Amino acid sequence: MYFTLFSGFCEHSATPGRISPLYTLASMTDNLSLLDRYISPSARLALEERYLAPINAGAQLTQIMAGSYLHAEAGRTMPFFSDHGIVHHHDVALQVLQVLEQANGLLIPPRDPNRLAFMQGYGVLLALLHDLGMADFSAAGRAVHAQAAAQAVFRPAFTDILAQICAEDRGGLLPRLQPLAAAGLAASAQLLLRELLCLSVCHSKSNVPVEVLNDPARLRTVVQEILRQSLSEQFARHGGASAALPSLAPALPLDEFYASFETDALRWLVTPSPAARELTADVQDTLRCLRCADALRQRGSTLKTSAGYEIFINQQTAEAVYALRLGADELYLLELNEPIAASEALVAASQLDAAGNLRIALQQGAFPNAEVTRRAARYAALVTNDIQGDVVSSFVRPPDESWLLPKTAAMGILIEETADNPDFGALVLEELAARNPQAAARGRLTPSLQDADPAEAARYLAGAPLTWSAAQKREFLDRVAASGHRVGAMDVERAFEDVHQVHLESGEVLVQAGAPAGFVYIPLADGLLVSPLGGYQAFSVRAWMPIGVTGVIRGAARNATVSAGPALDLLMIPRQVYLRRWHSTYTPLELAERLARRLSSGVEAAPRD
Repeated sequence: MYFTLFSGFCEHSATPGRISPLYTLASMTDNLSLLDRYISPSARLALEERYLAPINAGAQLTQIMAGSYLHAEAGRTMPFFSDHGIVHHHDVALQVLQVLEQANGLLIPPRDPNRLAFMQGYGVLLALLHDLGMADFSAAGRAVHAQAAAQAVFRPAFTDILAQICAEDRGGLLPRLQPLAAAGLAASAQLLLRELLCLSVCHSKSNVPVEVLNDPARLRTVVQEILRQSLSEQFARHGGASAALPSLAPALPLDEFYASFETDALRWLVTPSPAARELTADVQDTLRCLRCADALRQRGSTLKTSAGYEIFINQQTAEAVYALRLGADELYLLELNEPIAASEALVAASQLDAAGNLRIALQQGAFPNAEVTRRAARYAALVTNDIQGDVVSSFVRPPDESWLLPKTAAMGILIEETADNPDFGALVLEELAARNPQAAARGRLTPSLQDADPAEAARYLAGAPLTWSAAQKREFLDRVAASGHRVGAMDVERAFEDVHQVHLESGEVLVQAGAPAGFVYIPLADGLLVSPLGGYQAFSVRAWMPIGVTGVIRGAARNATVSAGPALDLLMIPRQVYLRRWHSTYTPLELAERLARRLSSGVEAAPRD
């Protein structure tokens, strides 16, 4: 590792020119109004001040200097991990809301609005608690951080925060929990809520493998053991020092809550009543979405440590660089050979798409030579494997339920091509195959959205992949050919890969003049209105006529604003897909023959060429 010192105040920015195309809720970490729907600001701030702010404070450079963190393996110590503080918890909470919406009926069985709202309120609370154990920066604290979060909700320090949460109950949890408590499943609804919240430990796949999550009886046994044993005992059980460690909290005073812990704790998990079984199912599926949301946390250009220090890629070496600030006028750039940090810095964004596939966009693919490019591909494969392992496994169900949700078995891993090196994605898949052949079998390349307008990219990702038959595709191309587009040499099947169908409401803007040209559109009905720049007259577009073609071919910004008159559906064709599979021009002779056929036919439609 090495340091570079800049004299005076120095502004630093991450790798320029890369804006994430995947605009998810998790990228809007300042949009706390969404979280305020599920937890009052006063309760959230109390929780953050008591449990999460110490994580941010402990990772400051002043603390790094005072500790023994700067050594050959610095990147494997807590201050150099990606953020686990306040912003990370906001990020995961916002992601939980999105994942629940996307997964409902696709990766988890469908819920009615009332049950889904309960799961959202519960999921936000879980997300705001899940990593609070990371406040202990010791190796032991890191090892048992998930168990520490589970135990924290039973400790006296959490009681006033629980009271604040329950006083407003913005997530609407108590009306469902009170009848269950009254039926004898817990001494009170508040105790039942503590039990639900302690299950944040399930974000840890090592502590709670998916086969345990899938089995309520086993889950109860595992969580009871986590609550019963001291953190020192649990650390020792997993190979740590056998002596009690002063930094770890003592065993819980569980007698304050239960007459018989073995009999009473988490009883609802194994109670056969319909209400208890329904609660168990909702809890399990919320935990699946928490695990997924944690894996989809923000990375890339927003990747920072818990102290807010940026982590980014050195374009010359593909290694991770940390921008460490000391006060207002010192900035140290530290480069580490730490594959995890470098791999996370390479990810522009990751998310579930509308079809339930995992989509991963990479920051860049162009590096100075083959050796560095291959290193970067290995790092990208490393993080892809980690993300997919968590996301795919989160939705694995018991064998007798797998038939309910076939998408969970068919979930694809879509690697976006990089705009600066179209071959990089193939290298990443090659490295992924060497690391995990089963994961690579799910993988395929998909067009880059890095240079697309953010609003258009979001519309595309929310759209539905086409499921048309071969006959429907041929009929569609006949209509497109009638508009003048040359389609004769197209591979009909490949032409429609990565093409999405989207809906536009009346008056909604499709493309904005001056925006980058990332897609070609083909309307399925009349009514698009085009307002060109330069003072030219506006005009309407007929169905089947491709629009946005000139900007995509030129690689230039849009020269018109396009909006919907009446509501209509369109096909969205990403730029690379259009240029590779759709773009075809006429020679003078071909155009003369085509127009001659057009004149001789005496009708508007022309035969498909």
